[in-house]
Amino acid sequence: MTPILAAILSTYLLILLGVALKSREVVGAEFWQAMQKLNYHVFLPVLFAYSFATSEVFAEVGMIGFVVAIIGTLVAGAAITLIWVRRNDTRPDLELPLVEGAIRSNVPLGSTMAFTLLGSTGLTLFLGAAATYLISVILIGAFVVNRSGLSEVEETEGAFAAAIRLIARNPIVGGAVVGIVLNVTGIGIADGLSSILQIVGMAALPIGVLATGAHLDLRAAQSAIEIFRANVTADLIIKLAILPVIATVFTFIFGVDGSARVIIILLAATPAVAPRFTLARDSETWADLPQGLAAAGTVAGLVTLPLVLWILV
Repeated sequence: MTPILAAILSTYLLILLGVALKSREVVGAEFWQAMQKLNYHVFLPVLFAYSFATSEVFAEVGMIGFVVAIIGTLVAGAAITLIWVRRNDTRPDLELPLVEGAIRSNVPLGSTMAFTLLGSTGLTLFLGAAATYLISVILIGAFVVNRSGLSEVEETEGAFAAAIRLIARNPIVGGAVVGIVLNVTGIGIADGLSSILQIVGMAALPIGVLATGAHLDLRAAQSAIEIFRANVTADLIIKLAILPVIATVFTFIFGVDGSARVIIILLAATPAVAPRFTLARDSETWADLPQGLAAAGTVAGLVTLPLVLWILV
């Protein structure tokens, strides 16, 4: 329990630092938006590319079981959310944000906890899990859009075509693909360049966690809870409690153990993040819902993460 608690508390200290820097206006709000954008387009893709290109850990892990367990967890979480939505007659336009809130994870936050808990091996495995998660979430979103019958994407394109376009244009997915190609082909990265890429990529962790604190919108959380109390409560229970249990079951089914099992459970238990990529259009009817779910989940995660990992790992 002590290593788990230490990893989570140290990461949350960075979140609190981000909150403090934002509240004290050490830098302007534009800074945090710019850094988050830079993280998404530069630091995270470089981190994925470097980690995948230089790592040998995937050769030691049963990758088929690892990937299938993650996909199964996300699909099951989405299915449970949709069943809950249907049984409670929730508006169709809420299906996508609720499903995304139940299965999305804050990648910089989870990566930092994985690195703090399990070192470079944990970080690389979490990035591998995150790459699978990113593609799966977009495709699940396309299914939900089709199911809801809402015109979230242009009729001429279709939800799944739009999803493929989002995946192809996602810089993190691009970084992961480059790293895999460099690893599989044996090209690798030159020593001097490798050190620079490692430094640049690792910057994604503190920047991402600090930005999580800076963008922690408690007003949006309060608004979401007041307007969509039952939906938010159900979504947080699914995300922070049920999804990690599902992940644990799938790791046993597909024979995933050791550090890989810990990482899959951690990915499932990591609080959601407000989507940067989504098939939904902005809607005033639930403008605060994604941001509110992310903020409420991040705050609740300080309690649920150590408990879930202590019980399930």
